[in-house]
Amino acid sequence: MIILEKKQEENQKHVSAKDLKKDSDKKDKHEKSGHEQKKEPKKSSSNKTYSIIAIILIIAMAAILLNWERIVPDTGKPSSDVIAVVNGEQVSAERLEKQYKLGVEEQYREMITKEMFLNTSLIPQMLLLQEAEAQGISLTDEELSQIDALIDQTVQGMGMTSTDLEESLSQEGLALEDLEEAYRNRLIIAKLFNETVLKDVEVTQSDIENYYDENMEQFNASEQVQASHILVESEEEALEVIDLLEQGEDFAYLATEYSICPSKEDGGNLGLFSRGQMMAEFEDAAFALEPGEISGVVKTQYGYHVIKVASKEPARQVPLDEVEDDIRDMLLLSKQQAAAELYLDQLRSRAEITIYPLSALASSASASSASSNEGTSDLSQQDIDDFARCLSDKGIVMFGSYSCPHCSNQKGMFGDSFEYVTYVECGKGGEDAEMCKEEELRGVPAWKIDGEIHYGSHPLEELSRLTGCVI
Repeated sequence: MIILEKKQEENQKHVSAKDLKKDSDKKDKHEKSGHEQKKEPKKSSSNKTYSIIAIILIIAMAAILLNWERIVPDTGKPSSDVIAVVNGEQVSAERLEKQYKLGVEEQYREMITKEMFLNTSLIPQMLLLQEAEAQGISLTDEELSQIDALIDQTVQGMGMTSTDLEESLSQEGLALEDLEEAYRNRLIIAKLFNETVLKDVEVTQSDIENYYDENMEQFNASEQVQASHILVESEEEALEVIDLLEQGEDFAYLATEYSICPSKEDGGNLGLFSRGQMMAEFEDAAFALEPGEISGVVKTQYGYHVIKVASKEPARQVPLDEVEDDIRDMLLLSKQQAAAELYLDQLRSRAEITIYPLSALASSASASSASSNEGTSDLSQQDIDDFARCLSDKGIVMFGSYSCPHCSNQKGMFGDSFEYVTYVECGKGGEDAEMCKEEELRGVPAWKIDGEIHYGSHPLEELSRLTGCVI
């Protein structure tokens, strides 16, 4: 909740509620409430591109984990451009490149590799689109018209023109048609889900009551106050305001006349807030007042405040009827996600999926592996055995997936010595997959060294430097 906004322009001070919080980050951080104006930073063209790409995520599949992958590796390829085949449908490197740029913001591309995107987004999307076609699900003319509306919302939401949008897409080597196709696929997948697994998902009253009873600690409301304030720049001004209040002047009127906070437009009203939301000085003064009382001068780093408390709400257990709708929405979303994951898992289980580890997708990793092997080619098998045993003795763990070409490259650096490495397989379910979930990995391969996660495939010399094991 925003109560004040600080602004050091035009000799006028404004302060935000976040600024008043005891753990606020920066004085110049601004937020917007219903009665405040917020200065938005000027968007650069690169920021526009990032925002576009963020909105265009092909399908929201954050819940799909690495252990969902059941990919059949292969060494033969139909052609040099094909990087995967899904139920007979080929995936070209160009197709992956376009989808990747539409689906992953530029600043995240070091963390989310094309391989990860292929496994966790593009292939699932293909399975769903194939299933929609098999079931005869397509978009009506009315549904297709939503694509233009979605693009218009994208443009308007970012304060851009259609030309800006096309220029931003062009910078990524994309065209408006690529964006339209992304939205079209998204709508088809949504329709597939709605007409299949989601239509029968429901939350019963018993579900809601059971959740409430089992999680009552979530519904403890802390003490709150509803207050207004007048913020001025000097103690003298604050004392003048207090003197006028004692003469019977209206608090809301004085806030409008004297306060330098945007809340002045609402008579200084800040609404309800709990302990821990405001800076200590402001909070202590407000909670010490009784309804109807007015404080003395309260100094914070943003100026001098006069505070009036309108009401107080004691800490209480929020009754079920006040949170019933929220619980229903939360449980419905959870059930829908579980049903969607199961549906996708069923599609995967009967699918034939081939990814080619030696494709262009893994060429950079292969080159890195070849380069690193040049430096270790003079090592004996015993040297690498000892190195692998040292990693294990130090509790160092590698997380990977059998479907991951980069993981295969990493394993290949050890050769037969890899059997001595402590390895956790994230791609086949079971206890190993649970360990991967607990680590909240962003991807594989990953090494856990001294409690820290290091992502990517590393040459043996680099692993030696990171771990202290001699190679």
